[in-house]
Amino acid sequence: MAVKNITPEELEKLRQSGEDVYLIDVRSPREYKKEHIPGSGLHPLGSLDAEEVKKKLAGRKPVIVCETSERSAMAAERLSSSGMDTALLDGGMKAWSRSGLPVERAQEGSGAPVISVERQVRIGAGLLVLTGSLLGLLVHPLYTLIAVFVGFGLVFAGVTGWCGMGLLLAKMPWNR
Repeated sequence: MAVKNITPEELEKLRQSGEDVYLIDVRSPREYKKEHIPGSGLHPLGSLDAEEVKKKLAGRKPVIVCETSERSAMAAERLSSSGMDTALLDGGMKAWSRSGLPVERAQEGSGAPVISVERQVRIGAGLLVLTGSLLGLLVHPLYTLIAVFVGFGLVFAGVTGWCGMGLLLAKMPWNR
């Protein structure tokens, strides 16, 4: 099935013209609560169900939204394998917000600060590399394999767009 990119400005023109689109936000519930596009539906990537999305579409055109577009591509692959034509919001919520388009935000003080899954991956990978490197220097050289493994995982995620650590972190209780 076809997957195409759509800029925030193009999406807003579609919405303003009365085009019936359904925004599928695949970020974590906490990211969604922090800020989202008005009218978007939350379908976290970790639990994305193509049949549930099909029911919500009801003839509308699906546009997938995430923070920066990486998770959108994974979601599009999952949805297109079940026969759906989808569009991806190019640049995700970051591009949407930068464009000054309407955003619904959580009230100040309405919970703990939200750290995106993408940032959690960076923090986790950095801590694992640092820990493996220090243990390799101070305890035993084999601990450097931790840093090598994480480095390989980051390269693999960059090349394929599939990040196991990101998918695992998305399922953690603090991201629900």
